[in-house]
Amino acid sequence: VVIHDGASTDDTMSIIRSFDGLLPLTVVRSPTRRSVGASRALAIEAATGELIAIADHDDAFLPDHLAVLEQHLSGPGTVVTPTALLWTPSKRVVPMSAHWNIALPSPSDQLSALAASNVITGMAMYTRSDYERFGPYRDESFVEDWDLWIRMALGGVRFVRPSVPTLLYR
Repeated sequence: VVIHDGASTDDTMSIIRSFDGLLPLTVVRSPTRRSVGASRALAIEAATGELIAIADHDDAFLPDHLAVLEQHLSGPGTVVTPTALLWTPSKRVVPMSAHWNIALPSPSDQLSALAASNVITGMAMYTRSDYERFGPYRDESFVEDWDLWIRMALGGVRFVRPSVPTLLYR
């Protein structure tokens, strides 16, 4: 597990330290705030595994999230995007009606769908080899994942979405 801490001033580091011994943690610290794209690129650079699964600070994985995504990953050339449930501030969990949960078009139509709308969540799973081929995340303040997905789709990567929700999106 690689965590990027972009110059936090709250109790982030003490929360991270509370997981010492429970998870294999690598913490990458930046002295200044970084964009989401730059933060993701720094964390991936520090990671050593072949599979990459992104998690944002305000989302949560259900217990089987990684196993379900890995089950649907058919190796390089595939990105698995999760089905999400909306986690509201009141702690209610409801089905999301957002474009992230719609059925994905056939692989031959995915690039045109991505050109119209980002139908892939940033909390997707993909291989390091695909990331190295089409990445990195660019140092953007928004659309960093959409940009990567379009580059991957242009290169022939296909996107799949399991039908079972595995992500709590806030």
